Amino acid sequence: MKHAMRIGTRLVLAQVVLMVLLVAAFMLPAYYFSQKLLMARTQAVQQQLISQSINMIGGFDDALKISAAQFEHMFVAGFPAPIQLTPGQTAEVEGAGALPMLKSGSLVINNNHDLASEFMVRSGNGSAVLVRQGDDFIRVSTSMLTGDGKRAVGTKLERDSAAYQRLLEGMPYQGKMVLYDKEYVVSFSPIKDDQGKVIGATSVAVGASEGVGGLLARLTKVRIGDSGHIRIVDVNKGGRDYGRFVLHDKLSGRSIEKDLDAGGQPYLKSILDSKEGSMTVRLPGDNGKPVEHMLSWQRLDAWGWLIVSDELSSELQRDNRLLLQGLIGGCVLLLVLMSLALWLLTGRLVGRPVRTLVRAVGEVRDSHDLTRRIEVARRDEVGEVADAINSLLENFRDALNRTSGHATDLELAARELADKAAAAAHSSGEQRESATLMHGYGQQLEGSVLHIEQVAGEASRAANASGEAATQGSRSLVAAVEEVNRISGTLDAAAGSLRSLEDSARQISTIINVIHDIAEQTNLLALNAAIEAARAGEFGRGFAVVADEVRKLAERTSAATGEITGMIGSMQTATGSAVDAMRQSVTLAANGAAITGEARLAIDSILDASRETMAVVTQIHQRLVDQRASVEQIVAQVAQVASLASISNDAANRSAETAQQMSGLANALRDEVNLFRT
Repeated sequence: MKHAMRIGTRLVLAQVVLMVLLVAAFMLPAYYFSQKLLMARTQAVQQQLISQSINMIGGFDDALKISAAQFEHMFVAGFPAPIQLTPGQTAEVEGAGALPMLKSGSLVINNNHDLASEFMVRSGNGSAVLVRQGDDFIRVSTSMLTGDGKRAVGTKLERDSAAYQRLLEGMPYQGKMVLYDKEYVVSFSPIKDDQGKVIGATSVAVGASEGVGGLLARLTKVRIGDSGHIRIVDVNKGGRDYGRFVLHDKLSGRSIEKDLDAGGQPYLKSILDSKEGSMTVRLPGDNGKPVEHMLSWQRLDAWGWLIVSDELSSELQRDNRLLLQGLIGGCVLLLVLMSLALWLLTGRLVGRPVRTLVRAVGEVRDSHDLTRRIEVARRDEVGEVADAINSLLENFRDALNRTSGHATDLELAARELADKAAAAAHSSGEQRESATLMHGYGQQLEGSVLHIEQVAGEASRAANASGEAATQGSRSLVAAVEEVNRISGTLDAAAGSLRSLEDSARQISTIINVIHDIAEQTNLLALNAAIEAARAGEFGRGFAVVADEVRKLAERTSAATGEITGMIGSMQTATGSAVDAMRQSVTLAANGAAITGEARLAIDSILDASRETMAVVTQIHQRLVDQRASVEQIVAQVAQVASLASISNDAANRSAETAQQMSGLANALRDEVNLFRT
């Protein structure tokens, strides 16, 4: 027999599985929660790093602005007197023509670059004086050089610059500006007349390229984790470097469209107009596979820069994975220790007492000694089970003692039942034979009744056919009588027609005789006419011819009337014969009609007798049908009795066999009970 897993083992495994589920239920939410916290912390670190970078750039910008303002004060202090506009006077300026004249005391500033050049030598910074003409500010004195190396005198201040708007408002301006393809931090101050109207401006440009380069170099060294870094994009619209990287580990000075994501799209293009934000993007890795990056950015409006921090998401999750691995390792170790402890405790507290109880029950099973009892030394559930088993053994012993007595009584009752069942089987066998014999007689009676029924049915069908034939004969005779009467009427009508024909023939004969007489007279007249024509000679020749033709016609008419008279005589003779024959036929038809009527009366008598015979035969056939149904019911009931007798005989035989088996089982039960010691 295959042994199932022990209770202690199952208990330990169930507890281990439960602890694993509890640990997993704790670990998974903790992992996701810690991941969210780390992501939020990373975003905060990135924003803090961007803020620090902006603060660094802002500090550098403030220092340059202060320096530019101080240098501008030095530059203005170098003039002998305040700069004023000379009303109505102009001075030629290279590249700009005649412009309003600016003077410092008696010193004409237009085209006078000595002070600006001296300031360049002393401070190393460029300077300029601008005069206002309309809404333009034009440099009339400067030490600044254009890109081709010429002095920038006569050039205008760009209207789209931040300094231009501030000067129109009469306010100073300090800030970053690109002049002639170089970066400067400039300081502009308006020059006003006595009425406070802006008539010009002074400016100093402190070179910022070296300072910005050093600043970018320091920002390049800023790292977030192992691979995170800072990127800067120029977002100053209208500038020549708009959309280019100011700072990038590989693409500095190049367009952001060169920096593509895993889908081949310039991913930074969508954030150029954004103030600040964050997003994740998949970028190509070193091995060509896409890698997820986390970006945060913030805009520095003063310089027109977008500061972007970039860090690998995998590095952000590394700490979380290490934390999870540590937690999992600790939980696995704790589970192993707890499982061993549970295994030992379960084996000592549950397994050992249960095995002792199993051995004690096995000894009772093997010895068949129901007088033995299990020793109870515990008061826990195992002790309660032992007490229950002892009570069960006691009850089982009492039940076996009672079963032994019942087995003896059962054996005696089984023997008596076997004898009675044998007698019942013998009686039912005789009953079955009698019922079978009766069933055979019933079937013979059923066959005889069926034969008589068939003969009666044939007689009924014959009587029915005879009646139908008589009826049909009567109908035929009625039709014959009617037909003979119609023939008699027809013959009478024909005889009348012949008589009319005979009368017509007589009338025709009279008319023919008249025509014959007229023909004879015409012949005589024609003969006389011929004689008279002969007498007339030549004049009567034509008339003689006509008279001759008339004579011939009269002769033919006379001959024809003779023939017609003969034919009419023959017809009158035939008509008389036909009339006589018709009269005889009418007489014969009347006699036939009388004879047919007598035959119809005889057939009607036969038809009435056939109907009475058919009714009697039908009653006999119906009674035979009813009798056959009764016989069939009797035969079926006898067959059922025979079947029941057979079933009763089989049941009696089986009862006898069952009684014998019960006797054997009672003996076997008594022997099995005797195996136990009670």
